[in-house]
Amino acid sequence: MSKGKTIVGFIALSIAMFMGILDSTIINIALPDITDYFHANLSDTSWISTIYVLALSIFTITASKLADQFGRKKVMLVGLFLFGASSALCGFSQSLLFLIIVRFIQGLGGAILMPVAIPMGIALFGKKKMGMVSSAMGAVTALAAAGGPLIGGVLLHYFNWQSVFFVNVPFTVIAFVLIVFFTRESYDTTVSKSVDFAGMLLLTAALFLMTFGLLKGNDYGWHSPTIVLMFLGTAVSLALFLFVEAKVKAPMIEFHLFRELTFTASSAVYMISGFGIVTTSLIFNFFLQNVLNYQPLQAAYIVMTVSLTIIIAMPLGNLISSKFGFRPVNVLGIIIMGVATLLLARLDVDTSKPIMIIEMIIFGLGFGFSCLAMVSAIKYLPEEKSGIGSGIVNAARQVGTCIGIALLVSILDMHVSDAKTEIRDEAIHTIRQLDVASSVKSVAIGDMKRVSAHSGSKNQTHLENQMKKDIKKALTASSYESHPSDNQTLRKLYDGADRMQNGAQSLSKYVKTYAMGVNQTLFFIIRNDRMSTQKLTLYREELAQEVSDYQVATGKKKDQLQKGIANLTGLITLYTVGTDPSVKNAQMFEAKLQQMANQDKKNTTLVSAGHDLEAAGAKLEHGSAQLKKGIALTGQAEAMQKAMKHIESIKNDKIAEAFDKDFMIAGIILLASSFLGLFTDKRVRKKSIKDSTVSTQHR
Repeated sequence: MSKGKTIVGFIALSIAMFMGILDSTIINIALPDITDYFHANLSDTSWISTIYVLALSIFTITASKLADQFGRKKVMLVGLFLFGASSALCGFSQSLLFLIIVRFIQGLGGAILMPVAIPMGIALFGKKKMGMVSSAMGAVTALAAAGGPLIGGVLLHYFNWQSVFFVNVPFTVIAFVLIVFFTRESYDTTVSKSVDFAGMLLLTAALFLMTFGLLKGNDYGWHSPTIVLMFLGTAVSLALFLFVEAKVKAPMIEFHLFRELTFTASSAVYMISGFGIVTTSLIFNFFLQNVLNYQPLQAAYIVMTVSLTIIIAMPLGNLISSKFGFRPVNVLGIIIMGVATLLLARLDVDTSKPIMIIEMIIFGLGFGFSCLAMVSAIKYLPEEKSGIGSGIVNAARQVGTCIGIALLVSILDMHVSDAKTEIRDEAIHTIRQLDVASSVKSVAIGDMKRVSAHSGSKNQTHLENQMKKDIKKALTASSYESHPSDNQTLRKLYDGADRMQNGAQSLSKYVKTYAMGVNQTLFFIIRNDRMSTQKLTLYREELAQEVSDYQVATGKKKDQLQKGIANLTGLITLYTVGTDPSVKNAQMFEAKLQQMANQDKKNTTLVSAGHDLEAAGAKLEHGSAQLKKGIALTGQAEAMQKAMKHIESIKNDKIAEAFDKDFMIAGIILLASSFLGLFTDKRVRKKSIKDSTVSTQHR
């Protein structure tokens, strides 16, 4: 086959490899959208991610074995068909259950693409290029694993969650056509064509039971019969698998490969790298979207720095390994990932983007180094075993990813659940300490409990909005007047309104006393004046004359007469009531005057003026009371707002702490596993990877 056709064929294999790995991480950034779309929760939708890596884990070795036995090109084409068709079905899913089922089928297709691509690439370029092929595929793997969030974020920003599945279809078709015409068939001629069905089923059962137990342990309870049986089933299945594999003539896994320590240690390192990538592609992504409320594309721009760093880290790691071997590269890779993850354990809502990007760069450097474990894994294996070797090491990575998703999501779930309880208790304590109406406290606490009980559900946002409305309504209906001691401006306004109300009350009381005194004085003067009757007659005569003059007067004279008529009318009213034999005392005198004033609005006597002043005083008293109440309600509203901000701050801190604990655990696991890198190569030889990978010459 010509060089040009070989390169085209290798590009097609790289596309297949890239897609198979990409779909293990691209979906993570879309999980929040899928959760909302199907009105589900995180534990259920996480199966979309878990079921894929589970399928990769349980079928990668089987796919490698079948490809070695029956032809790698044939099996690769079957894998591309399964992968492309199931990708389309995932995009068309109308239920979460159906999506999980077809996602599993997609995982079966992906399990074929990844391990078969490397031996097919070696078949294209020959044994001497094994190191180059492995390194190139390792770079493709690292870029796909780390680039998933970015590609997914871009697709979500411009399209929808379905697009993360539909994007596979055209590339699958392209890869399928190119592989048909630009690759050759290859086999492992040393293996039997007998299929180890028993071993395949037992390994599948063991991995499924283990993953289910880890993922659902927090939901069911770690000591519940269901979870205990899951882990017991895992142990039994693994024991039976080992027993069966030792007896069958053509075992699914050739255990003699593990006698090569570099292969075993490199597979373990690659598994740890699969575990580690979960911290950025899944857990950190959830932190960005669910705690910091970043849009998917915003989150992707931060996580993408891992991919960009890998572009530099892989060649740098190759350069180091060519001079010093794979030991320092693999050890440093795991250590650097562990350090980066521990740095993530310091995250909070105030962490700046530059800091997060630096931490992603550090992580990407470590991940790029550790992915060279794929190269060191098959470095000392015979060429004909590169297929099954690639299958095992890829399966190890997927097992690591599967365990990472199950373990870290379960631990995160547990910590978030504890955080929610602490947030609820702290929120209730904060509200109870407020100087607001009891009715407002009762409403706020009741709604707070409902929000906490439905936290993470589709009703949470609705309940939070309803809580705000309920608190506002309770504040408006409250008659409680609190002293706004926290706000200096409101406190001064409240105290001023309080003094105004007290002054208005004093004024109103004084006016009432004044009006009553005037009434008593007038009644006493009129009753004790022996000329009262004659004065009344005189006033009436004067009034008649002024009315007559008013009718013919003009200008200022008319205005003067109008004022005189008003005064005479008032005097006539006073003397008419005062001389009335039926009026016995001042109270009756006042009542009679009020009655006549209502009948004649023009009667503007000193008494009616007193009544007007009394009414004005009452209005002033009422107005100042309302002002005081309004300021008090404003103070309560401000106190509630401050409390809500305080509760929101507590919420952010507690949830961030839950994520930090997850990162801390992941970082410790990574650092504790770094020693495995010491066994990923033999004696240090100062020569290139290309020469060092001709393994059979050194046995």
